[in-house]
Amino acid sequence: MGRAPSKQRRQRSRTFRHSAVGPFLFAIGFGWTAALATALVLVVVAAALKKPAMSAWLAVVTPIASAMVGAAAAGSILHWRKVCGRGAVHVGVIGTALWVLLIAQFVRFIDIAALAQLDGLRALLRPAYWVAVWQLPVWAPPSLESPVPGLAAVSAMVGSDALWVFLTVEVALVLGLAWWMAGRALASPLCVACRAWCVRQRGVVERAADTAQPDVVRQRVAARDWRFFRDLGPARGGSSLRFDLARCPRCDRSNAVSVMWERPLWRDRCLIGDLRLGSDDIRTLLDLVDAHPKGHPA
Repeated sequence: MGRAPSKQRRQRSRTFRHSAVGPFLFAIGFGWTAALATALVLVVVAAALKKPAMSAWLAVVTPIASAMVGAAAAGSILHWRKVCGRGAVHVGVIGTALWVLLIAQFVRFIDIAALAQLDGLRALLRPAYWVAVWQLPVWAPPSLESPVPGLAAVSAMVGSDALWVFLTVEVALVLGLAWWMAGRALASPLCVACRAWCVRQRGVVERAADTAQPDVVRQRVAARDWRFFRDLGPARGGSSLRFDLARCPRCDRSNAVSVMWERPLWRDRCLIGDLRLGSDDIRTLLDLVDAHPKGHPA
C-alpha cells in the first residue's frame, strides 16, 4: 500500500515528460539560459577589450544576438523532443525570442565607458563595480536615451530621430527570424508511430505544368488522381510540377508528398504541403516515371 503513491507519482512524471508541456517548458528554460550566457559573454568580451567605442555596437548586437540564440536553442530542443504541433513550436520559439529581447534591453543600462576602466576581469565579481556601472533608468521625456548609456550610443550612431525606428526594426527583425526558425523546426513531418522525423526527398517526380492550373492540381492531388499527372508528361523546361516526398526512415507507414509549382524567374510556389499518402499511392506516384526515381536530400 505504501508503494502506490510513489508509483502514481512516477506515472504522472512519465506522462508529463511524454506530453508537449514538459518539452515546451524545458525548451523555453534552455533558450533563456543560452540567451543569458550569450549576453554575459558579449559583456565580458567588451570588458576584456577595454574599448569605449564598442558601446554602440554592444548595445545593438547584444539584444538581437541573445534573442536569436534563445530562439534557436528553444527550436532545437522542441525538434529534439519531437514536438510537432505547429502552434506549440511557434509559441515556444517566438515567445522565447520576444521575451529574451525584452530582458536583454537591460544590457543597454551598462556603461561601457566604465567597463573600459576595469582593473582586470576580476572586477566583474565585485558588487561595488555593478553599483557603479549600472545606471538605473530614470524616465525623462522627451529624451529617451538620456538615462540609458546604450541607447545614447545607438542614438549617436543612427541619429536621435531614428531611435524609435531602430527599436521598431529590431523587434520586426527578431520576430521574422524567430518565425523562420520555427518553420525550420517543422520542415519535415513526424512519424507518430516511430517518433522519428521523416526524411525529405526533393524532386522524386517532375511533370510539365504548362496546361495545369494550380486549383486543378490541388483537386487532383487531393483526389489521388495520379493518371492526370501521368498525362501531363515529363517536364520540358518551362513551368513544371515538382513532387517532394517525405518518408519515415524506420517504417513504410508514414509518407507525405508536397507539390511545388516551378516557374522560370519566379519563386517556387507550394500548392500542396505534406499530404499524407499510403504505400499504394506512393508506389503509383513513383511509377509516373520510366525508371525508379532517386530523389536527393533537400
